[in-house]
Amino acid sequence: MTTGFVSKSLSDGGTTYGYQVFIPANYNTTSGPIPVIVFMHGSGEKGSDNQVQTTVGLGPVVKASLSSFPAIVVFPQGPAIEGTTGNEIFDRITVSALDKTMGEYAKADPKRVYLTGISYGGIRGYEVAYRNPTKFAAWVPISASICASCISGSTSTTQSQGFTLAAQGLKTVPIWEFHGDNDTQISVSDSYAIRTAFTNNGDPYQLTVVSGGHSIWDGVYANPTLWTWVYQKTR
Repeated sequence: MTTGFVSKSLSDGGTTYGYQVFIPANYNTTSGPIPVIVFMHGSGEKGSDNQVQTTVGLGPVVKASLSSFPAIVVFPQGPAIEGTTGNEIFDRITVSALDKTMGEYAKADPKRVYLTGISYGGIRGYEVAYRNPTKFAAWVPISASICASCISGSTSTTQSQGFTLAAQGLKTVPIWEFHGDNDTQISVSDSYAIRTAFTNNGDPYQLTVVSGGHSIWDGVYANPTLWTWVYQKTR
């Protein structure tokens, strides 16, 4: 198998969408199994170039450790379409890209598949995890919130109701959420409310609030404690 970053594509509704898959350098020599991470990018990385989604968040961490990063990483790219249509396409192609990767790479470990997302990708990731809880052994949202109407399918759902629904649907998924204490784009108060809803429902959830604004993900992904926690989780 070709290692490093590999460009892939899939079809959704008759349209072709690109995604990238990172294959560890030792894929061909290890006996496996190899953990899998799915990364959902922010709103600034929407598009069709199939490159920019690897330049923020988890991508630079992987690129800095090309010879040693231990996981397969899936980088879907959401289309530059605003609103519900674009959101739903991003959700679907994220799951499709993961499924195709699991089918193509026999050493991928189905018991250690992890989801993470930043900002817009964190919001979308909450819905992807909610719709597919049995796929993921852990979920790491960063600088995110939950779209209540996306979770419920109804615009009349309040934020509090949406948080509770998400908590009920994600009881089996360990979650470690990160948020900046001075985030002016998505308030940290959302994460505090999510924590209340999830812990009240007995979910395996923890929140870490760090000093900073919205773009805290470089520091989060650089923390080795996070990866120790992630790789220990299995389904």
